[in-house]
Amino acid sequence: MTSSSDDEVHSFILLDQDAEIPQWLITASKNTGGSYIVLPAEMGFMEKAKVVREIARDWADVVVLLTHPNNPLCSVAFGTNEGPPVIFMNHASVSFWYGAGVADVVLDMGIQDQKITISQRQIKNSMVLPLPINAPDLKHSLSQYKLNLGIDPRTVVMLTSAPGYKYLPYEHLNFQNTMIDILNRPQNKDVVLIVLGIDPSDVIWKNAVEKTNGRIRVMGLQKDVIPYYGASDFYLESFPFGSFTSSLEAAALGKPIVSSPMPISPYLVLGSINGKAENPISMESYVALVEGYIHDVRFRLNSGELQRRAVETTHIGVAWKEKLKDIIESGPQNHQVGFSAEKQNEYNEDITKLNEILSRIQPMQGNFNLLHGTLGKWLNK
Repeated sequence: MTSSSDDEVHSFILLDQDAEIPQWLITASKNTGGSYIVLPAEMGFMEKAKVVREIARDWADVVVLLTHPNNPLCSVAFGTNEGPPVIFMNHASVSFWYGAGVADVVLDMGIQDQKITISQRQIKNSMVLPLPINAPDLKHSLSQYKLNLGIDPRTVVMLTSAPGYKYLPYEHLNFQNTMIDILNRPQNKDVVLIVLGIDPSDVIWKNAVEKTNGRIRVMGLQKDVIPYYGASDFYLESFPFGSFTSSLEAAALGKPIVSSPMPISPYLVLGSINGKAENPISMESYVALVEGYIHDVRFRLNSGELQRRAVETTHIGVAWKEKLKDIIESGPQNHQVGFSAEKQNEYNEDITKLNEILSRIQPMQGNFNLLHGTLGKWLNK
């Protein structure tokens, strides 16, 4: 929880919490003089919306919504022209989401996200605020982190981290087969790949582990990822879907990102960062780029330092706080429901292609089943 200034008080409301509340979130709020509320599970949908509206109206100067895309509760809570301005954090730009009509400002995390917001959502006010990144200090050397994981310090460690659906093969893009090919080349016999966020029992990944004699290590979800980031020499962006947060976290720690190859849409991969190569235009050039990071230590270190500096000046610290401060100060002072009166862009080739891709991929990922289950859960309350 990061403030734009030291005199702000941050409190939060949990709408539908069924897991342990992260201690860092509670601590961050308390350090600003704030507090938190957990709405009871037995409370009905409309009652929750009423409570949220009243708390915001009576206590808040600004409301920031960080909600599940499928949760309509805040669209109901802030569906009238009263109370403080509402800022919506657009953390799922390529998904369908509730909240467009009640957002006084939509905070997009990049220019590509903003293009979707403006052309598809008919938002009345969009601003760009880069994703804030936490970059803790690495307390040990690279060699020590490797030893702690039982890895020979001379081994080159590649790292990737994302939910399983982001690696599902699509058309010409097959992450697992590409890694099998790279790891089984004789010149890469002293290389391993650590995979975070994936269920080790996943059939596709089990097959990849077997075909590389265990040199792909699928570690599942980890509460503490620092030991794995600390042991890595560089980071592989997931594909066909990029994982922006974990990529930027790697770069913030000086672990250079290797761009994904032949993206099916520019909206599904990480954008340009100083020191990061452009997305390879063929699988052959991608493999060559990965092998460059494997075998050229100087290239690896120089790339990592350039990327670290770029992320630090955009996503961390004073520079990021100044961007947030400018948004707060330049935003509306009161809440107004509604959409932009300007005519929506009729055709954007890249976004039209993205929508076509998503219409094919999302059923494979099970997102429609998730949407159905989530809506049923809330509407039955």
